Amino acid sequence: MKKFFTKKILLIFIAIFIFFILTMINVNNNISMEVKCRKNLETISTAIEMYANDNRGNYPSSLEKIKHYLKDGQIPSCPSAHRDTYSLSYSFNGKFFSIYCSGSNHTFGKSEKRNTPKYISDKPWTPFLEINWENMKKARKYYNKGNIALFDKKYSDAIEFYNQAIAFYPDFALAWNNKGLALFYLGKHEDGFPCYDKAIEIDPEFAIAWNNKGMSLASLGRYEEALNCYDKAIEINPEFVMAWNNKGLSLVARGHNKAALGCYDRALAIDPDCTVALENKFKAVPGLKETTSELEEYNKLLASNPEDTAILNKKGETLFKSRKYDEAIECFNKVIKLNPKNDIAWYYKGRILMGRRKYQDAVDCYDRVLKINPYHEKAMFYKKAVLSEMREHGYI
Repeated sequence: MKKFFTKKILLIFIAIFIFFILTMINVNNNISMEVKCRKNLETISTAIEMYANDNRGNYPSSLEKIKHYLKDGQIPSCPSAHRDTYSLSYSFNGKFFSIYCSGSNHTFGKSEKRNTPKYISDKPWTPFLEINWENMKKARKYYNKGNIALFDKKYSDAIEFYNQAIAFYPDFALAWNNKGLALFYLGKHEDGFPCYDKAIEIDPEFAIAWNNKGMSLASLGRYEEALNCYDKAIEINPEFVMAWNNKGLSLVARGHNKAALGCYDRALAIDPDCTVALENKFKAVPGLKETTSELEEYNKLLASNPEDTAILNKKGETLFKSRKYDEAIECFNKVIKLNPKNDIAWYYKGRILMGRRKYQDAVDCYDRVLKINPYHEKAMFYKKAVLSEMREHGYI
């Protein structure tokens, strides 16, 4: 009997030992995975800095833009999650950026405590060239003030701020471009050309400046010259949605509706939610219409209960899908008036405003959605997209 118990105790000790060894292997494996994940973050962060050095200190709007700086042209996969867990987490605020592993796969042994690898740039981007940083800091301050005035439609004030920014940093291409844009909104197109030309002289690959110069030319009826500018912008950036859209507008003005449709289709292939391109496409082909059967049903229901927010939202969504944005936004505004906490209405209103390039208003709508529903993934996605669009167009 004693021998039996001794053998049983020995087996228990062996089992405990094996369990301990397996646990340590698992812990070491998790630690190894975390080390590799952090290495991926360092690699991606280096590529982001390389991009900034090649783009006047501007961080990329998304990690898609740094792929050619990476091995094999691909964002690395988290070794634990076996997929790209970094792209959705990337964010920046102008001077700093942060990125982390969003895969939720890193744990330590049995503990459920998250151990998320992350990287936060600890200092602003600095180029490999000598710059008078004190002047650049002052220039950026006035540039930001100019952008605020531009958003508030105080175009004359914006021009004064951009002039002050340029005085401190004469090679500030973004300030030259935005000064031209402010002059555009004031209808002073001829005065804007030297601004765009200066921006392009500083940076010949400044696609936004080429596009904006085209807009001013088109406003003066100089469509052939405008088309040349749009073509240059597209040559620099083939994914430039608004350059494709604007090219379509100039082609329509010259009577080339069929060619314009190709431009609108290209814009929509890049961004299926570009409401401006959708509207212009339907204007170019007057015969295109959507079915009205659903709308008729919603109208019947609303006749008996005009304050039914669920039906108003459904009607608005149908109008949105039919590219009838003016009518759609009326529906969503009614819903918001009846129930300011209706996240569906705020979300679709933001989508429409984003398509019309009313970027700050769109951000405000997405903020309202996220205040009501912090886990609204589409609102988070489109808010990030519109902020990237604002940065790409030099608005922030």
